[in-house]
Order: sequence, then structure tokens, then C-alpha cells
Amino acid sequence: MFIPCIPIGASYKKICPICYKNENLTRKQAKELRKNPDTTGQYIETSFIHHMNNNNGYEIWVNDPKSGGDVCVLNNLNKTQIKNFKKNMGLKNINIKEVE
Repeated sequence: MFIPCIPIGASYKKICPICYKNENLTRKQAKELRKNPDTTGQYIETSFIHHMNNNNGYEIWVNDPKSGGDVCVLNNLNKTQIKNFKKNMGLKNINIKEVE
């Protein structure tokens, strides 16, 4: 049996790498942003930390390797919230660091 896949739409978003707030864009705005990206030369790394003695002990951190600055953007999250966050933000390959 063959079931064809037919695209039914597309959406475009601009997402902040620190707080993950997002803004919907039109197709035209997204194309323009790709042609002329608004970059500052920063690269932000996201990391997850789990404090093993606390069920709601998950935290999301971001790091700017250029400045060496670390910022905790969310804390007191449970495992389900972290799982959903990773899925929704396309961060599936980032491991969770376990700490005491």
C-alpha cells in the first residue's frame, strides 16, 4: 500500500536562543531574514542539568562560549517538562548532566 505525503502548509518562526520566546513570521519576512541574517557573531549553547536529589530539580542553562557567561533561564522543571521542551525546540541531541 502506498500513502502519498502531501504538504499542507508551513509556518515560520523567529526564536530567541536564550529565553526561547518566539515570533511568527510571514513567508516573505522569513526569506528576507535568511538573505540578511541579524547576527552578532554569538553562538549560544544550551545545556540541561538534573539535581538527582530533587524530582523537580531540572534546569536549563545557556552559555556564550565567547564571553564564557552562563545563565540559568529556567529551573524547578520536572522530567516531562524537559522532555517536551527538548522536543518542541528541536534539542533532542542535548544530554542531561546529572549532579548530586
